Amino acid sequence: MENNPYLLNNFKLSQTPGDGNEISGFSSLFLFPEKPMFLTPRAINCIQNTISPEGKYNAMKAIQNPRSLKEAVYRRLKENIVRGRIPAGTKLAEIQLARKLGVSRTPLREAINRLEQDGFVNIIPRRGAFVKKHSLQEILENLVLREVLEGLAGRLAACHATPDMIRRMKACFRGFSERNVERSIASYAHQNIRFHNLIIEASQNQKLIAIIRNLFDQMDMVRLHTIVLPGRARKSLDEHWAIIRCIEKEQAQKAENELRTHIADLRRAVLKLPEFKMNGECGIRNSE
Repeated sequence: MENNPYLLNNFKLSQTPGDGNEISGFSSLFLFPEKPMFLTPRAINCIQNTISPEGKYNAMKAIQNPRSLKEAVYRRLKENIVRGRIPAGTKLAEIQLARKLGVSRTPLREAINRLEQDGFVNIIPRRGAFVKKHSLQEILENLVLREVLEGLAGRLAACHATPDMIRRMKACFRGFSERNVERSIASYAHQNIRFHNLIIEASQNQKLIAIIRNLFDQMDMVRLHTIVLPGRARKSLDEHWAIIRCIEKEQAQKAENELRTHIADLRRAVLKLPEFKMNGECGIRNSE
């Protein structure tokens, strides 16, 4: 095991430092947040297939019979970026991607240009398109927007949420308590995302929903990583129940205030993330 060249330690997974194969990883954070983890040969083989130039698009499926090819290519590429199947910093090789998706390069280029506009890709002249790495400043700016916009969504949800919608919000957290939430981080993180999507859906404002969901896609990494900070999950759980109570009682102003406080706490938690303390830049994304 001592000769194993792959080491997963907190957030980074790499071969020899500086060899160009460094990638970011998240899965170990749920298991051993403070401990390095050596990988088995089988795991190494899976990682090599994922990050090698030939294998990094293995998880991507071809697009079949879409109503709108441009939209289908955009959504498929965005999904693979958001879910970490194409890691931050990866160059988007048009020929390989087009072949994997079963499309020509024209709709692929249009999708990449749209992803740049939406903040998921950087296009560098004469070098190509790369999955974006988010700086600390960019993430904090996004969280300022989320605080305002999601607060508004909470206010509107208190006015428009149906009994069924409130029931679904409560169902997100029924299986969690202060005693077990820290031991169920992966499941809780999933329900956390589901809950916030339910709030914006309950706002019934389609324009607001579209804007916030784009921010959500860019912020999944932060929401998942801050959850593992000591005490953050327990505090988050209390805040979620307070938000639900306000929405259920139709207390619009209080619901907005609770949500804004909740996102402000998330912004403060971001500053505690080790990767930002190291270099102020984050290329880590959730992987399934």
